Amino acid sequence: MAVRYSILPILVEILNMLQVNQLVGFGSGGGALPATASFITSYNTTANASTYTIAASDFGSPTLEAGKLVFTLSGRGGAASWNTPTGVTESGDALTKISAQVSGYNGAAIYQLHGRGAGALGEVIFTLGAEMGAIIVGLYMITGEVASGVSAIRESTASPLSGGPVIPAKGVAIGVGETENAATATWVNLTENYDVTNANTIGSGASVTDESGSTPTITCTWTSSANPAMCLASWGPPSTTAGTVTFKEVVSSSANQASYTFSSADIGTAGATRVVVLYVGVWNDGGSAITVTGVTVGGAAASRQAQYVGHSSGGSKFELWTCAVASGTSADIIVSTSSGGVVCQMCQVGIWDCKGILTTSCDTDGIHNTSTTSQSTTLSCPANGVIIMGGYSTQSAIGFTNITEDYDSSTHASANTEGSNYYSGASEAFGTDQVDRVVGMTTSSEQLWMVSASFGPSA
Repeated sequence: MAVRYSILPILVEILNMLQVNQLVGFGSGGGALPATASFITSYNTTANASTYTIAASDFGSPTLEAGKLVFTLSGRGGAASWNTPTGVTESGDALTKISAQVSGYNGAAIYQLHGRGAGALGEVIFTLGAEMGAIIVGLYMITGEVASGVSAIRESTASPLSGGPVIPAKGVAIGVGETENAATATWVNLTENYDVTNANTIGSGASVTDESGSTPTITCTWTSSANPAMCLASWGPPSTTAGTVTFKEVVSSSANQASYTFSSADIGTAGATRVVVLYVGVWNDGGSAITVTGVTVGGAAASRQAQYVGHSSGGSKFELWTCAVASGTSADIIVSTSSGGVVCQMCQVGIWDCKGILTTSCDTDGIHNTSTTSQSTTLSCPANGVIIMGGYSTQSAIGFTNITEDYDSSTHASANTEGSNYYSGASEAFGTDQVDRVVGMTTSSEQLWMVSASFGPSA
C-alpha cells in the first residue's frame, strides 16, 4: 500500500527555523536588531508656569511599545531667560537630561527614559527653576536594540543651526530646534516631525533611522530667526567591546615657526582599532590670531574634534585631534599653523593611544577662567567610552578633578614651554554611562584654559 506524506509540516518547520536564525543573528542581516525612532505626537502650551503637568490625554493617550522614551523640549522664558528643567518625570519615573542649549530667552533640550515597558503613556511633569512663558514638547519612542547611553551630542546657537553627530549603524538620531520669530524650519539630513508656532515661540523636531551609519552635517534653517537653539542626540546598539586609553608622551617646541615636526613620537602599540588622540596647544605672545591648519600622524591626516580659542585676538588655540593609525609604534607628528604672517611661538602635543573608540567625539567643551583658581565642565560619555582633557595655565602647574591626570609640567619637562606656559593632560575610560560627569582643573593662579572631549566605543 502506498504511503503518502504531506510536505506542508516540513515547510512550516523550515520557515520557523529561518525566523529563529534571524532573531539570534544568523542568516541575512545578523547582529543587533536595528533601532527605530518613531515620532508619536507633540504638545504645546502658552501657560506661564514653573511646573508643567501634562495629562496623557494632552498627548492623545498613546499606548507605547517597550523601549526608550524620548522627549524633546523647546520654549521661551517668561520674565527671565530660559530655564532648563530641574526634573522631568513620566508616570513618576525620572527621565535623564541628554542635551540642553540656551540662547537668550530661548532654549532646547532632550530627555530620555531608557528601558520603559510597553503600555499607556502616563502623566508627564516638567519642573523648572523659574517661570516659563511657553513650551513645546515632542514625544518619541526608540525601539529595537539600543544602548542605554547616548552615542553623540551636538548643540548649536548658530544661524543656521548646525551639528555633525556620529550616527552608528542600526542607530537613530533626534533633533530639536527653537527660535523666537514667526518662522518655519527646514531640516537637512533629518526628517521633520513637527513645526509648531506658539506665542512667538517656534519649536521643531526631526529624526532619522540609519541602517548603515553615518556622520552627517545636520542643519535646521529658519525662514526668520532670533536667538536660535538646537540640540541633537544619536543612539546606537549596545557596545560589546570596551574602549581603552593610554597616555604615551608629551612633545613640545619653543621655536618661532609656522610648522612643527615632532619626529618618531611614541603613538603606542599597533592595532586595527587604534585611534591616536592629540592635545595640540599653540601660542603667540604677540596676540595675532593663530589657526591650526592641519595635523598629521605618520603622514595620515588627523581630524579636529574640539577647540577652545584663547584670548580675544585668537592668539592661542587648545584643540583635540584624532587619527586612525593601525600600524607602527612611532610616527612623525606635524602641526601646521597660520597666523597672518606672524609665526607661532610655541607648540605642545600630548599623545594618547586609544583602542576600540570612535574617531568622532561624543561630547565636547572648552572653558577659559581668569577669576578663580578652579573651573569645571560637564561631559557625557557612553559606557565603554573614554574622556580626554587638555589644560593650560600661564602661571602655575595644573591639577585635575574627577578624572585621572596623565601629565603636567612637574612630571614632564616638555609640558612647560618658555618657562611660564604650563600644559597638562588627563584621561579616563568608563565602563558605565556618564551623564553630565563633572570634570575640572585647579591651579594656584587665576588663568586657566581647558578643552575636553568624550569618545564612544567603536563596537
